[in-house]
Amino acid sequence: LCLGGTRPKKRLDLVLAATAEHGIPVVCTGPATPESSALAERYAHLTLTGVIEPHRIPALLRAAGCAAILSTSEGFGLPALEALAVGTPALVTRDSVQAETAAGFGFEVNTDDPEAIATAIAAAFELDPGDARLSGGIAHARRFTWAATAEALVSHWRSLL
Repeated sequence: LCLGGTRPKKRLDLVLAATAEHGIPVVCTGPATPESSALAERYAHLTLTGVIEPHRIPALLRAAGCAAILSTSEGFGLPALEALAVGTPALVTRDSVQAETAAGFGFEVNTDDPEAIATAIAAAFELDPGDARLSGGIAHARRFTWAATAEALVSHWRSLL
């Protein structure tokens, strides 16, 4: 699953290149773009869903074998936390905000290497539902609450006074 992957910065092309040889189905949410339409014509294993209502995202993530979050230009790794929170393995770009947010519970990949992405996807699919990586990811994601965020923000503001 690629959330919002129709925008070029989400790097859907990398996921498609990594999965094409193996025939792994890829589902991508987000508005249709000329780039995503061109990719759908080129890759038969890609399904474009269009925009998904936010309250449906957790169910979609739970149904996914893994979530590929390979953007390198995000401000925070919310998609990685969303995947981890429901026990879905998250593929994240090595040395990115997503990798930092996933805190070792995601599968960190070198996005210059499509075979490394394919290997990480295969490893994610092989995880047992009781795997410590999944349960640890769920526990890690639970720490990121709105209340904790507000407390950290207030604490930061006070430190500036």
